[in-house]
Amino acid sequence: MVTAAISGIAVVLMESGLTWLGCKMMIFASTVFCGLMVRRSMTPVLAAIQRTMGGTAETADVVAIAAAMKICRHWVLIIWALLLLAAAFGLHLLG
Repeated sequence: MVTAAISGIAVVLMESGLTWLGCKMMIFASTVFCGLMVRRSMTPVLAAIQRTMGGTAETADVVAIAAAMKICRHWVLIIWALLLLAAAFGLHLLG
């Protein structure tokens, strides 16, 4: 819902002539969405880490952690790319 609200604000800004601000808001909304996807992809890790800390971890737990980290890595790389895009967009506006 947060991402949809930010995207809605961005569309309104773009239609009112503030396209640069609308683009920055869309980048921000995309970053928030990626952060939510990171959180969602890390959900199975919590139970596996609890078992690991309790000393009852199995090989399946290690595999689950590795799989979740692999999925999470893609979202984090997208976040970094969006951050660099927002920074480059801001520097372009200054120069």
